[in-house]
Amino acid sequence: MRSRDYYARNEGSTCRRRTNYFVPRLSGSLEIRFIWLTGLATAVVVHPGEVPVDKHYEPRMRALYTERKERSSEHADVRERFIEDRMKSASLHLEALRRSLLELVEDAEALGVRLGLENRDHYNEIPLPDELDELLALRPGTIEYWHDTGHAEKLG
Repeated sequence: MRSRDYYARNEGSTCRRRTNYFVPRLSGSLEIRFIWLTGLATAVVVHPGEVPVDKHYEPRMRALYTERKERSSEHADVRERFIEDRMKSASLHLEALRRSLLELVEDAEALGVRLGLENRDHYNEIPLPDELDELLALRPGTIEYWHDTGHAEKLG
């Protein structure tokens, strides 16, 4: 398996060039088809991507938390800017993710496997809990929630 097929991707990218690279690689990969067809896997975990934001928000918030300043006005200000920054373009990335998932669902159903949307461990990543229901509703039974306890612990 080539690692670039599995890790260098962002299914929620608004750049069709990136999703046009990712979707065929996942649905058409011989290694994945072999795993599906031999019954070795019943689900494929999908990391749904991220919303590009200023990468300084999260480290600054963590630093303030470490300094026990999580209730400070600075922490509140950084948090509010982080939320606003993500909200500016989240809908575009969620729409791109919906398109990618609907393309992948056809192959997944034909092969009898589920697509697991994994919870994420950074705020800018997709999906946040309030975005998950809409994505799961695209194809219930084929698109499902996949829980990573490490991610859940990290995100808090």
